[in-house]
Order: sequence, then C-alpha cells, then structure tokens
Amino acid sequence: MANDGEYRNSCTLMILSGQSRSEEVTLELGIIPDRQWNRGDTIPGLARPYDWSGWKKFLPAELADAELSDQLAYWINLFNPKKDSLLRLANNGFHISLACGIYAAEENRTASIIVPPALAEDIGKLGIELRLSFSA
Repeated sequence: MANDGEYRNSCTLMILSGQSRSEEVTLELGIIPDRQWNRGDTIPGLARPYDWSGWKKFLPAELADAELSDQLAYWINLFNPKKDSLLRLANNGFHISLACGIYAAEENRTASIIVPPALAEDIGKLGIELRLSFSA
C-alpha cells in the first residue's frame, strides 16, 4: 500500500551481541556486512569503545525510495533461506532486528504506517524484531 508521500523510510538489518564477535555472524550467514565492529573497538569519532559487537546490512541503493512493505519484503526474501542460521544466532545470544527509520514529510503531523499481517508473520518466523523509529 502506498504511503502517498506521508513519510520516507529506510530499513537496516542489525545483529548485536554483548559477548560474541561480529565475524561469527558473517560466518554463520555467509553474507558480507556493510559495517561490523566488535565490543571494545573504538567508536569512530569518539574516544570510547563499543559496549557491544555489531553487524549491519543496508538496503541496496535501488530500494532507498521503496515503500516500507517492499523494503521488508526484500529482507524476508534475502533471509528466508538463512532462517536456520538466524535462529541459531538468536539462540546464541545475538539480538536481530530490522531497524526502520520513518521520517514524516514536513507538511504532515502524522503518518500511517501499515505492515500487512503476512509480512509481520514472515518477519516473526525469521526471529527478527521489527524496530520502528519515528521522526518529523
């Protein structure tokens, strides 16, 4: 369903752990991240270390302006074949989420965010948390 310009959105897959190393995610999934770091690494631009290890995968550029449901469907299609790997990571203490930023258009005070039931169910079956952050 089209959002009719109410908002822009972007969904990033994030996998975090307080103990394990980000390289474990790459080995388990067989996918190269766009960014990764390990607990204790220095945060770029800051003089303090990360408190957790992290692994991030961004959407391909051609989906940057896609509807939220199309972005979610991309992640589902990419990770459905990796379901067992995602569940193993989750069972080993990794926190897996789709971090979706929702940015309301200036002229709108509200935006209707619709996640069809089938998409929500498919995300849940993969053990992925859907995290929505809103800003105007």
